[in-house]
Amino acid sequence: MEPHYTNTGIKENGYFSINIPSVEQMRETDYVGLVSGRDTDKSTVFKSFFGSVDNAPLIEECPINMLCKLTKTVDLPGRDIFIGEVLETYVNEECVTDGKLDFMKINPLLFTSADASYWELGKIVGSGYKEGKTMIKP
Repeated sequence: MEPHYTNTGIKENGYFSINIPSVEQMRETDYVGLVSGRDTDKSTVFKSFFGSVDNAPLIEECPINMLCKLTKTVDLPGRDIFIGEVLETYVNEECVTDGKLDFMKINPLLFTSADASYWELGKIVGSGYKEGKTMIKP
């Protein structure tokens, strides 16, 4: 028996989705991680939609969704790692400011497995492609 119910569908269909919930969806996100689709119908927790492929549901309430095509499966004891190519990305319009993703509006829910804690983003601490320039020798 497959340790995770969803894994069977990913292997059979060759597609999966990555759905990034917001902090406001913490309770529902935690719930769907606690119960198995083998025993519980989780389809009523979130509203689903499909991209160009009907094999991987995406979640309307999530600020960001990605449809992925499975390219490789790494089988580990008790766990599978799925590697995929992102085919489509969906972003809720209200999470975009001036044509760019606004992470404060997205407010992504972050999970650390080491201590089983949920986190949210903090403040900006630097600028990419700028902070390390002081270390470049002329």
